[in-house]
Amino acid sequence: MKLVKCHIEGFGKFRDKDMVFEDGINVFCEENGFGKTTLATFLKTMFYGFEDENKRNLKDKEREKYRPWDKGSYGGSVVFENGGKTYEVSRTFGKNATDDAFELREYVTNSLSKDFTKENLGAEVFGIDKASFFRTTYFASKDQTAVGENITDSIRAKLGNLTDATDDINNYENVCAKFDSLKNEYTPDRKTGKIKSTKVKIAELNNELRERATADKSIEVLENQILHEHEKIERNKNKIINLKEEAKKASEAVSKKAKRETYDSIKAEYNESVKNASEAVSVFTKRIPGQSEVEEISKADIQNRQLIKTMNENRFYEDDEWKALAAKFENDIPKENEISEMLQIWNEREECKKTSVYLAKCRDEAVKRYVDSEKERILKENEENQKTAAAVNENKKKKKILFIVFSAIFGILTFVSAIVTKNMNAGVHIGATAVFILLAALFAIMIFVKKLNEYETYTEKDVNSVKAENASSASEEVSRIDSRILGNNETLNEKETIVKAFLSKYGENFDEKNVNVILFGLSERVKAFNEGKKKIAKFEATEKEYLETEDKIEGFFESIGANAGDNREETIGKLREALVKKEQFDKETERKKLIIENFGADNNIDELLSDDEETIKDREDIEEELADIEDENDRTKALIENFRMKLSDEQEKREILMGKEVEVSELQETLKQYEDFYRIMELTRGYLSKAKDELSLRYTGPTMSAFKKYLSYFGEKLGNDYRIDTNFNLTKTEEGMQREMKELSFGLRDAADFCLRLAFADAMYEDEKPFLILDDPFVNFDRNNLEAAGKVLEKVKNDYQVIYFTCHESRGGV
Repeated sequence: MKLVKCHIEGFGKFRDKDMVFEDGINVFCEENGFGKTTLATFLKTMFYGFEDENKRNLKDKEREKYRPWDKGSYGGSVVFENGGKTYEVSRTFGKNATDDAFELREYVTNSLSKDFTKENLGAEVFGIDKASFFRTTYFASKDQTAVGENITDSIRAKLGNLTDATDDINNYENVCAKFDSLKNEYTPDRKTGKIKSTKVKIAELNNELRERATADKSIEVLENQILHEHEKIERNKNKIINLKEEAKKASEAVSKKAKRETYDSIKAEYNESVKNASEAVSVFTKRIPGQSEVEEISKADIQNRQLIKTMNENRFYEDDEWKALAAKFENDIPKENEISEMLQIWNEREECKKTSVYLAKCRDEAVKRYVDSEKERILKENEENQKTAAAVNENKKKKKILFIVFSAIFGILTFVSAIVTKNMNAGVHIGATAVFILLAALFAIMIFVKKLNEYETYTEKDVNSVKAENASSASEEVSRIDSRILGNNETLNEKETIVKAFLSKYGENFDEKNVNVILFGLSERVKAFNEGKKKIAKFEATEKEYLETEDKIEGFFESIGANAGDNREETIGKLREALVKKEQFDKETERKKLIIENFGADNNIDELLSDDEETIKDREDIEEELADIEDENDRTKALIENFRMKLSDEQEKREILMGKEVEVSELQETLKQYEDFYRIMELTRGYLSKAKDELSLRYTGPTMSAFKKYLSYFGEKLGNDYRIDTNFNLTKTEEGMQREMKELSFGLRDAADFCLRLAFADAMYEDEKPFLILDDPFVNFDRNNLEAAGKVLEKVKNDYQVIYFTCHESRGGV
């Protein structure tokens, strides 16, 4: 199985983000804050949903942590391959899981699919539950616990090809837990265990059976004690009658004294309230402020502490680099869209450059076609001319022969005619004329024959005279291409001129091979400069607000005549407390004053304050003596009641002890049943553990082999030092002893954990391998371990698709 691509509609800082995943290793080496963990969490959530859904506090929930920052739509989609099919899963997230929307489609046909369910998509695709996913195919740097220390039942089931029997594995744990619970309930080693408590009960009953002999003696003693205490109560009755007569006489004096004491008390309380109200505001030497003023100053003080924090966050130190940027951008600073426009223009110029290469190639081909065509035309023309000349010469040759024959005949006839004429006595003149005619005819024949002997010839054109330089003027195709090349070169030069001018404007040297790098560098410097300006502006604005508020606070303390002290927050709290106390004391003073007025209306104050000369026995002494007698009677009655209860208990005990022998016998039989049941549970628990260990041995061997294979990249024979038990607890032999992984260094522990996770994946997925998500798991690795991890990833990339996130370029090449 593998990831194809994803679209993040809204998740954390990401909005409308698309990403494509390739086979093998996909490295996301980005700075902190890019959103690497957010992207990894998005992929996990699309298959398994959110973590921490049951937490009560919203801020602790993963759903709230990754809610889009712009409060827009929340969710996205992932396209993945599994089982020879390609699916697209889409989710949108609401306030809670019931508001979430889920849709699964076959990617090729776009038809809805029921191959997997919303609630169990991850478990059905990977064959393991969410907790197991985090312990195998999802690697995160924050995981500090080795996989083997958190082996899950789902992993055990997957390793043993028992995915369909996961309930059996889970039931094993449940049954073992129930057995352990029952053993604790029946254990003979704890007082609360049924076996132990039954033994204790039998011992107690046996002790009780020994007390029957003393029961009768105790009953006789208790009856005598009850009679003695009744006689004491009768003697105290006469004392009580006499004391009540004396108390009646002293009641009026006691009443007067009580009222006087009450008046003195509420008067003193009133004076104390007046004093406390005055002392509460002693901190204010000039004026007493209102509660609202103190609250306003408290808010201002809180605001200033926050402003100090903001100033510290935005405190900016203008180093040499910053000063250089400030000097560079003193007069003008490029906008980000200008740099983007220059990047686009330069990219268009590069496209023009590619077009020039293409047009040059097209022109060369067109010139070649022109030259070849012209040479072929000349050769054909030469051939035709040669044929024509041969035909003409042949015709001339035939005409020459005919003319010579004809001329010869004509000459002979002329000569014969002249002779005949001479013989016929025509005269000398006619003969001379005939001779002249004959000579003229012969001369004409000689001229004609000469002309006939001049054969027809032609000038053969040289094919090498065809030159490529003439193609632009002779070939329309080449001319068109030259026109396009000229226009393209003009565009190229124009765009290059624009970029050169832009770079020159901001003091950047033009380097044709590194224009994009120069523009990106300029963009980064612009961002750094703008960020510095923002911080400086924020600091100055905050500092101004802080100083204004500070003046207001200091003015307040000056106006009330109080010293703010070193801890102003504590001082404000004391001012607030002083005002609250004053208000309370003022209310208390008014209440006490009203009580005094009401008391004076119901009593004669002058009479209460006058001295009484008659000597009267103190009522308190009388009441104290009565109370002592009453207490003595109460104690006596309680003692009698206690004796009676003990007597009843002793009588009941005597009756009960007779049935204790039967109870002891029954408890002994119950104890035997408990011990037999406990022994059976121990045997059964042992057999279950043995069966589970035998099942675990089926896959611990292959898992350990794969673990050693991967760990061998970290050391030649390092894997031989490691051992693993049936609970997948991993140990390493050091100094002759097997050490737990938590005792080793973070780097070595993480290396072993990394290899063990891969070993689990190999053992769990024999056919179709899952994709692996690595969220910067190599932070504790040194250089050698990083190189080893890189070799391991190169090894597994043919079997697994790896999504690797890191924030440091030293780990980006792993």
